[in-house]
This record gives sequence, C-alpha cells and structure tokens, in this order.
Amino acid sequence: MKKLLTLIAACAGLLAFAGTLDGSSDEALTKSLVTEWQALNDADTARLGMALFSAYEQLRDMPPAQRNAKLNGKNVEDVIAIAKELSPGDFSGNEAIFRQFSEKDKAVDAAAIRRFLATVKPEKGFKAMLATVHEPLSVGSGSVVFSRIVADAVESLPPEKALLFIAVYSEIDTPEGFANFVNTLAADGPAAVVEKFKGSDPEAYKDAAQKVERLSPEDVKEIGKKIAAQARSFANDKMKEWESLDVPKPSELNWLTDFEAAKKQATAENKPMFVLFTGSDWCPWCIKLERELLSSPEFGKYAKDNLVMVMVDFPRGKEIAPAQAAANQKLSEQYNVSGFPTVLLMNAEGKVIGESGYEKLSPQKYVESVKKILNKK
Repeated sequence: MKKLLTLIAACAGLLAFAGTLDGSSDEALTKSLVTEWQALNDADTARLGMALFSAYEQLRDMPPAQRNAKLNGKNVEDVIAIAKELSPGDFSGNEAIFRQFSEKDKAVDAAAIRRFLATVKPEKGFKAMLATVHEPLSVGSGSVVFSRIVADAVESLPPEKALLFIAVYSEIDTPEGFANFVNTLAADGPAAVVEKFKGSDPEAYKDAAQKVERLSPEDVKEIGKKIAAQARSFANDKMKEWESLDVPKPSELNWLTDFEAAKKQATAENKPMFVLFTGSDWCPWCIKLERELLSSPEFGKYAKDNLVMVMVDFPRGKEIAPAQAAANQKLSEQYNVSGFPTVLLMNAEGKVIGESGYEKLSPQKYVESVKKILNKK
C-alpha cells in the first residue's frame, strides 16, 4: 500500500508539472516552451505564435532572470495572457486578424512554425529561439491573412468606396487604430470602416473624398480596378510564399565580418567587395534577399569566384560581440547607410562603386545586375 501511495504521489507530481514551463534557467525555459509548443494542435500552435509575435520585442529584450521568473510554472494559456499584458495594442490587432484564420490557415501556419521549431537549439537560449521562429510568425499573422482580408474588402466595394477604403487604411498609425480597423472590417464590413472613419475624423475624410471627387468617373473606375487587381495579386503571392516557407539552408558563402581583413583579402585576390548591411533575423526584405538571391547556386558560384563577401549585421534576436556591434555601427555611419538591406559594392580600398538592395529578380538576373554595377568602375 505504501508503494502504491508513493507511486500515486509521484504521478500526481508529474501531472502537476506537465504542461507548464520550467524557468529554472534560460535553457530550461526554452526547452520546455518548445516542447509544449510542438505538442499543441494546429489552432493552438498558431494562436501561441500570434501571441508571441505580438510581444516579441518585450520578451526578447527582457533580462533572462526576469523572463525566467515571469514564465516559470506557466502553461500555454498563461503565456498568451502574459503576451497580451506586455503588448495590448499589438495583441489586439493580431488577435483580430487571427479570428479571420480559416482551418487551412491555421494548419499552414502551424506547419511552418513546427518546421522552424525543430531547428531550435535550447542551449542557445530563449532569445535565439525567438529569432529562429520570427520569420514564420511575421509572415503568417503579420501579412498573409491581412492582405487577403484587404483584397476581399476592396473587391467587394464600388470603385469610389474602394478608394476611400484605401485612404482610411493609409491613415492608420497606431496598434490600437490597426486593431479597430480589423475588428470593424471583420464585424461590419468595409463600408462600415469608411463610415466609422467619416465620423471619427471628418476633416481627413473630407480631404480624401474631395480627392476622389476630382477624378472623372472613368478614372475612378480604372484606378479602383487596378487597386483591386494589385491587392489580390499581392495576397495570392503572399499565400504562396507562406505555404512554401521553409527553414533556410545554411549559407555556403564565405562571409567576413572584419572590414579591414576583408579589404586586405580583396587586395590580395584582386576582387571587389560585396558589403551587405542587414538585419538578418528581423528585416523582411533582408531575409528575402538572402533566401531568394544570395543563397541561390547561381549567385554562390559567381560570388565564390569574383567577390569578397562582407556582412555588416544588426540583428535583434541573436547576440554579437560588443566590439563587432560597435564596428558595424561605425561602418553604417561612415557610409551613411539608412535602411536595410543595403548592398555596397566597393573596391579593395573601400571606395563605393555602386549600390544595390533587394530586387524581385531571378538569381541569374541579380548576378547580371551586380556585374553591370561593377563594370562601371
């Protein structure tokens, strides 16, 4: 009997711990969250992703000891509530979008999240885990479903109302405003969004309406038609990107991070430098540049034979050495870099030959564009 009671007590202890996070260390917290996340059904996997994306910066920047204490012993529902508490405005807007997810959306979102979760190394910590899953979280709840909602709305309105609807959207400048926009759109439809804007900001509405009135009926019809086509095309492209989203392959490019060492190598090999200023783990266009162009076999082969590759990174999730961060900041100021991604093609002395960035090109066309810039030197 005593052995039975001991067994029951032990099982009870295990059951009490099951489903909760272990905040005894950064590694333990990361491991337990990944384990719990991977065990959820599609809907809850996507919902937890929505919550963590909403409070991404707050959780990322929280000191590890504070984060461990805050999440220790919590279950998935607790984590979602904490995310809402940390970033109520962003949570409200993202939750409004999530309510528009179809079952297929949840399945696609969950599948993408699980693919990235499978690559997480808990020993690297919670911050690195967030950086790993940032792409599927931002691509899913951040743009795909919302772009489809907007396309549906524009297509359902007469041309003049569609132009006003786009004007309303362009006026949104706060998380709370975004949440109100999505909630009104979902509950009452696009026409109600326009009417609500008319009542809340009559001056801005009057200005937008007057601009539409100045257009001829033919122009209104034509512009409305083009906006609807562009919105639908954008939504379809985003959905395809989301469905095919996969874990990036490790880059085979020989990236250098020491600018002075790169100049010496460029001199020795008589090659120009390809200097990439990037936010590798958070900037959507930087990620697209890496995925679609720089990771391609075509560019890899060209770069190996013709370029010295230099990465000047400004990550938000992964850690880099303070000295490296300071050197990167100094370089960005020296070359007046104001946005990411920026590619500066330089000679071995560090003189800029030309500039590039992300372009919607095939890898081969991108290689040709780089050659064209270098041929101007």
